[in-house]
Amino acid sequence: LTRRDFLKGLAAAGLLGGSLGSGWNLGQGTTEMPKWDKEADVVVVGSGGAGLSTAITAHDAGAKVVILEKLSKDQEGGNTKVSGNLWWAPTDLAKGIEHIRALSYGTLDEESIKALAEGLFKNNDWVTGLGGEIGDISKTPLGAMFAPEYPELPGADCVHAYSINGMVGMGLLWKLLRGNVDARGIEVLYETPGKELVTDDKGEVIGVIAEKGGAKKAVKAKKAVVLACGSYEFD
Repeated sequence: LTRRDFLKGLAAAGLLGGSLGSGWNLGQGTTEMPKWDKEADVVVVGSGGAGLSTAITAHDAGAKVVILEKLSKDQEGGNTKVSGNLWWAPTDLAKGIEHIRALSYGTLDEESIKALAEGLFKNNDWVTGLGGEIGDISKTPLGAMFAPEYPELPGADCVHAYSINGMVGMGLLWKLLRGNVDARGIEVLYETPGKELVTDDKGEVIGVIAEKGGAKKAVKAKKAVVLACGSYEFD
């Protein structure tokens, strides 16, 4: 699974970053590896839309995944669970690339622009593949509420908003993602917030120090740690 393919797989939910500290850096004075309490290929921090999409994508690429969630099971979901549960997919790929390039205003590299646009272009097929029934709300009275935010920018006419069954809210997209995580048997550790990143002497992230009931838990990541714990305001 390449970085580019992974970005495409995450496009439905967006890439949301968190703000964990990196206080356990083996290259900065710590000489002993932590005693690992759990190990996975990919460790995901957060069970909102970004985290669940990440977990599904990584699992389907053959990785063993574990999700660390700060809250209890009945409170999980982050902003995704209580948002409109919409996504957008460009109706034309070339225009999608053009529009994202205009939106980024020169701050995003071309490879990332194309990877994001290509992933967004496949959103509807991806959601359908997870068992979701989609509706184009751009063609409904609600469409005016979710029109392109910058219609004056190039490619804006390719922006269409979609939702599960053409409905807004109720956590419908999040519930679909959550059900697919359950169906895959992906482990979620509740009330276990990530606290620190563990890095090796090369500065590469190799795990997460989490906390459960006041005790530290070291979770090793053989391939990747993905921070999806920041929600929109920390994207």
